[in-house]
Amino acid sequence: MRPLNVEFDVRQVDNGAADDLARDFLRIWRQSAGGITSDLEPIASHLVLFDGTPGPLNDVPDPLSCGPNALSSRVFGRGWSEHPERARELLNRDYRVLAAASYRKAANYRVPVFDLIHSNVSVGTSQHVVSYQRLILPFFEGGAGFLLCYSHQLSQDLFQECPEATATHRDDRILGSINQRIQRSPEAFPNPVREGR
Repeated sequence: MRPLNVEFDVRQVDNGAADDLARDFLRIWRQSAGGITSDLEPIASHLVLFDGTPGPLNDVPDPLSCGPNALSSRVFGRGWSEHPERARELLNRDYRVLAAASYRKAANYRVPVFDLIHSNVSVGTSQHVVSYQRLILPFFEGGAGFLLCYSHQLSQDLFQECPEATATHRDDRILGSINQRIQRSPEAFPNPVREGR
């Protein structure tokens, strides 16, 4: 199977090429001009938060938090985002290279990226074929950049859910994760996340 990463014009999200959650996510991003607001709370459980500073060339950025309903949580279990080095170990290098370009574009140019990924991916010792849409949006707060990513599985039965993914997890909301990082590093994040704008 030939791997694909096909980028689409983000206007296709509005034109029905994505689901309702993706449309809501893009609307919130536009209304907040890329700022973190409480408007994200209803969809935060479906999002993955990544470090928004451009990371290693041809690799995915560090995951910082993963909502319990995010596609990544359902596949890998929620704990993978708490240890970025573990996240990289779970995913094969070819897949990470394929997925990296869109994150880099969103981080470097501060633009939304809407794409489709179709690839083999190794999860631990098992191989899967994955097909999903991704909407990656750059957010900024207090001088810090973050990427929030929503992924929508296009075909059923492509993934076997990770057993730990269905276990009960404490609910670290995306906004809470950002606030925690700001509190741990006040010099790097001078302005706390505000409620609404």
